[in-house]
Amino acid sequence: AEQKQENKEMASSRVKVENTIGSIKILRIVKDKNRNKKEGYRDMLFNIAVALHNFKITLKMLGT
Repeated sequence: AEQKQENKEMASSRVKVENTIGSIKILRIVKDKNRNKKEGYRDMLFNIAVALHNFKITLKMLGT
């Protein structure tokens, strides 16, 4: 019973993470293959995508 509860909590966390990643991948620039070879470019794109996701969540929390 204890393991079942732990599995349920872990599954709940996993769903939240997967939904967040899915929300970030809505941005095509993150989802599609990028050919730019500049150092740190892909990391920068992902950081921007995460910032936009966080901004969207903040707006939802503020009710705008």
